[in-house]
Amino acid sequence: MYDKIKLYILAVMAAVVPLVIRVKVVPFVGLSKEQTNISQLISGQKLNYFHYYKAVYLWVLAGALLFIMLGQLIDHKSRIKKDNKIFIAVGIFALFTILSSLMSDFRYISIWGFYDRTEGLITYMAYMAVFLAAYSIDFSRINLKPFKWGLIVSTVILSFIGIGQFYGHNFLETNLAYMLSIPSEMQANLPTLTFRFKDIAYATLFNPNYVGSFTAIAVPFFLGLFLFEKEKNRKIAYFALSALSFAFMIASGSRAGLVGVFAAAALLVAINIKNFARDWKRYASMIAVFFVIAFVFNFQNPARVFGKINSLFSDAGKVIEQEKEAITGSAKDDGETSGSEGEEVKPSEEKGIVYGEGFTTLGSGRGYIWYKTLGMMKDTIVIGNGPDTYVMKFPHADSFKENFNKIADKPHNIYLQIGVNQGLIALMAFLFLNSYAFWKFLKQTDFNFEKRLDQILLMLDAALLGYLTTSLFNDSVVSVAPLYWAMLGIFLSILVSRKDMEKSKVFEI
Repeated sequence: MYDKIKLYILAVMAAVVPLVIRVKVVPFVGLSKEQTNISQLISGQKLNYFHYYKAVYLWVLAGALLFIMLGQLIDHKSRIKKDNKIFIAVGIFALFTILSSLMSDFRYISIWGFYDRTEGLITYMAYMAVFLAAYSIDFSRINLKPFKWGLIVSTVILSFIGIGQFYGHNFLETNLAYMLSIPSEMQANLPTLTFRFKDIAYATLFNPNYVGSFTAIAVPFFLGLFLFEKEKNRKIAYFALSALSFAFMIASGSRAGLVGVFAAAALLVAINIKNFARDWKRYASMIAVFFVIAFVFNFQNPARVFGKINSLFSDAGKVIEQEKEAITGSAKDDGETSGSEGEEVKPSEEKGIVYGEGFTTLGSGRGYIWYKTLGMMKDTIVIGNGPDTYVMKFPHADSFKENFNKIADKPHNIYLQIGVNQGLIALMAFLFLNSYAFWKFLKQTDFNFEKRLDQILLMLDAALLGYLTTSLFNDSVVSVAPLYWAMLGIFLSILVSRKDMEKSKVFEI
């Protein structure tokens, strides 16, 4: 009973949280006008459209999960499988998130989150509650179908909204969306809603980048279901969901999502290679449909589709070219320049070119932001600056002098984000938790994939890999992160309970 309630709450979370939008005026405690001329960092009342109520819904659902887990413990019905490594890793991550929040120079932001992101300490503790609730479910007695249906609901609705945006029909700018998302007392001051992204999919996820993070979970999830499904109608449904979520990703132009989906798809094929002769028709049909989707969408907006794919290679070419220039410049000067006795001169630095500099040109400024963020991490080896305080700590003055004229409000990399905001120790715990899950999967799996349990584990593993690969280019956000934490908890719960799962007659998805 307890486990079923927790699973249904997680299903509601998967279905509802990514979709929630509503304007909220939130107080913001940042810097004074005397301290900065960057308007985003100045204290005051700010508007939040995409994330505040997503976070509130998540907090409420996480509170309900904690209440149920407490009742389960009091009632002595808890069947949490003990794996001390998992509890230690989660405990360390949570502890250093708390310490970083309490010791932050911007404690208000650390606890409540930056005004347009709302991913402070409370939200991170909600993530931990979601993970522990998912991990505590005894899946030998219950199946995963409710969670699957939750993800189906959000995927379908988000995909249709996003594809509509790509074709110039933005649901968020309709009268219905206006009535749903603008409180009546604010409608006089906000007569219309317009959004900065045009003819590109972002749905209700705030930014096209986060469509990449969402679809990096959804596409491999439904692909895995399609790959192993035997019943005809369900196979067709999973095929359609895979195609729809892939179309959503293409409409967003997210290169990060594309890389994540390709990594997850490669995992599905590589680990299931023994069954390639049996499954090749399914692979071929999916690849064909994906290509058709890309070509159709390319007619509408070539710059957003094949233009984005081409830019992946052009970015790599820029890096190689600049690195060659650095090496060539150094080689030419090695025999010509010498310092005084005992002094070493670095000619490549005199020219303004250093090894690795080419990488700063990557990904629409991401490379430069990563470079600066790595410099910030020397001060966050133990304790971070606090959740969601990245924008307050980024060296904007230096970046303006170096002609990077953007406000870097996020590091575009979840690993750097954790390393700066929560500290290197928290990052190590996060990396261990995910590495440990993948290691247990590889250790336990029967690579013939004849058992339904192994098939479902592969599907979950691919979805997690897709998200973590995309997270090399995207940061954590409340629109998508709860799905990842829930899925990781489910994945580890099944792995730790493998012996009981082998005997289960009800587990399915």
